[in-house]
Amino acid sequence: VYEVRGSSPYFFSTRAMYPHKSLVAGDYFVAIGDDVTLGVLSKEPYTTHLEHLLEMPSVTMAYGNVGAGFFVDLLDNQASTAFGAAAREIIAGARLVVVQTMKVETCEAGCNTLGCRTAHESPTSSTPPDELATRQARWRSDHQRLLSLASEIRQQDTEREVLLLDVLGRDPFVTDDMRQAVASKLPKNGLYIPVLRGPARSRLDRRGVPLSFWACISPPNVCSKRGVSTCGIEDLHDNCDCGSVQIDPFLSSREHWRIAWKVVQALEKQLGDGSVVELSAPRREVVPEGPRTRTNFMMLLSSGTASLTQRIPAVSIETACKSDPGSTFYMYVLVNSTAVIEPTFADAIAAHGCPIIRQDYDPATFYRGTPLEGFVNARLATISLGDFWYSHCTDLFRGAALWRYGGFYLDADVLVLKSLAKFRNSVAWQHKIGGVVNNAISTFERQHPILESLMAHIARNYDPENWGVAGPKAITFVLRTWPRLNRAEVDPDSVTVFPYYVFFPAGVLDPLFKQLSDSQAKSLLEGASCIHLWNRETKDLIAEEGSAFLRSYCSHCSACSLEDCGSKKKKRDLVLEMI
Repeated sequence: VYEVRGSSPYFFSTRAMYPHKSLVAGDYFVAIGDDVTLGVLSKEPYTTHLEHLLEMPSVTMAYGNVGAGFFVDLLDNQASTAFGAAAREIIAGARLVVVQTMKVETCEAGCNTLGCRTAHESPTSSTPPDELATRQARWRSDHQRLLSLASEIRQQDTEREVLLLDVLGRDPFVTDDMRQAVASKLPKNGLYIPVLRGPARSRLDRRGVPLSFWACISPPNVCSKRGVSTCGIEDLHDNCDCGSVQIDPFLSSREHWRIAWKVVQALEKQLGDGSVVELSAPRREVVPEGPRTRTNFMMLLSSGTASLTQRIPAVSIETACKSDPGSTFYMYVLVNSTAVIEPTFADAIAAHGCPIIRQDYDPATFYRGTPLEGFVNARLATISLGDFWYSHCTDLFRGAALWRYGGFYLDADVLVLKSLAKFRNSVAWQHKIGGVVNNAISTFERQHPILESLMAHIARNYDPENWGVAGPKAITFVLRTWPRLNRAEVDPDSVTVFPYYVFFPAGVLDPLFKQLSDSQAKSLLEGASCIHLWNRETKDLIAEEGSAFLRSYCSHCSACSLEDCGSKKKKRDLVLEMI
């Protein structure tokens, strides 16, 4: 959040895909428009998807029920104020400016105040024709001027794009002539992207009564699934009576996703080379050999040493690097612990194209800005003394880190057999029959709503004396009540739960380190993408020749520092054929 200091405080909010302390000119984009369609009522508006696809942070400038005239006044007439000057400065440094079409509303006075909200309501079918024509003309001129300002303020760099995003596909008061008149004023490198929205849909509650958004958030509507007395904005993504309503006037989560892709496709077409690399930030160093992925792995090291001679976490990082070349590993090290990453280990992995970025994990500060902030601030002093804190600190980190940054989380005792880049919003069952879901291997997009529900569940039900309360038990409980499972093709918020053998083919008692026949090894590892090694139970075991561990490690290691895999070429070739 960037605070603009002056006689009154104003704020620009940013939903950053990557952590950053300040905006760098040319390496972020700005979205200007109405507060609702820019995401006030959406957990993942199109700007967050664009952050992921363009690898840029965004600054959202939004104000509700005022129309484009508000921003024209802000950038023109209010340019000398703290708020106006800051807005111009942020727009001037943006690599891309997205101007979203707004409703036929005007704000002729009182801008920068709540009084502007009621200056003019949206027109209706009863609005006099002369008044409607006047307001439509004002709509055209305001949008044209806003596009001009977005270009003029940034004229020192003509290579930066201005994009007009038309989201008023169902607005009866915005004609095609009005749209074309505005689009014609785009600068030389400007892009016009119309978004055709689907037909309006009506939803009924369990009593058969039509529900609208405003009916949903107005008391005394009851959210029976959560057992609370009212249902508010924060409940929209829960499976309650009002939370399942498709809010017709506002963009749905799927529409936000489609908008982001339309923007990226338009930019790719304009650049002409099938990529948006010229818009990407932060810049990524190119690895000269081998295929490269954009997979980011997050891991937590709370004890022990990351070295070329220690099985954990070397086995995880080596095999993940081999399976997804070019991946980046964000290694979080618990502060005030004995955990160490040896430089020789980091150098060896980096030599194979996978940089290791060390980060401090301080529970006292890491959760700021996440749904766990209040819980951790209130209870850290006591829960950190519990017998299971060694496990719970990892469970809390996993949910918050994936929610904040997105990507993959791996426990340090996971051996990777295949590329994980294809997985999206995925976990797996731990056992063949019944049991629990285990998120020791998990991947989610940034701020996925299931992660918010997971963290809320942990905060409500945390018990320091219960080993699984923040880990497998928590994710299993949330998923059992999550209505959007295994629908990834049609629902961007869906979660896929894979069979146990995909991530957990071997249980704690399975002979991972014992000698196996070829048929036994094939049967154990068939269909697996990872193997969880259950280090607390197996850390003292020595791998025998022909064991599932040796077969898998020697087939998928990068530095191959733990075993003499050269003498096991026959076994290595065999397992490569099997997996």
